[in-house]
Amino acid sequence: MCEKCEDRITSEDIKLRMQNDPEFKKSVTEALAKTAKEELRKQKKALSDASILQKRIIKRIGRNKPCPCGSKKKFKKCCMPKG
Repeated sequence: MCEKCEDRITSEDIKLRMQNDPEFKKSVTEALAKTAKEELRKQKKALSDASILQKRIIKRIGRNKPCPCGSKKKFKKCCMPKG
């Protein structure tokens, strides 16, 4: 219970300080923006890596070969991306 109270007090203190201190508000906003940009960069890299991996897998599997998912259909009729 004490931890929750401390978190609430800290959160409320920060809100009050942000309202009263424009310099503090600016530094908090910049820190949050930097964190958000870093997270977005990581997500884009992960998507890019997944896309590259998917392209490599597709290149290795012939379109007329059996699908690797085990459906016994041809890859082109099953899991090959449309487009």
